[in-house]
Amino acid sequence: MSPFIAILSNIHANLPALEAVLADIESQGIREILCLGDVVGYGAQPAECIDLLRSKGFTVILLRRS
Repeated sequence: MSPFIAILSNIHANLPALEAVLADIESQGIREILCLGDVVGYGAQPAECIDLLRSKGFTVILLRRS
């Protein structure tokens, strides 16, 4: 297991970009993601982005801000 944690932010439902970033994260053996928010919104594929994150089996910590 990698000692590193990936940090994601401002995905805005951009599925092709998320797929590319997750592929890079996986290639480095990273299994934990700290998500700073904005997974959905603005882009065309919000449900697909959520589904992709869930399907990968990463440990995802989602920060929620007020």
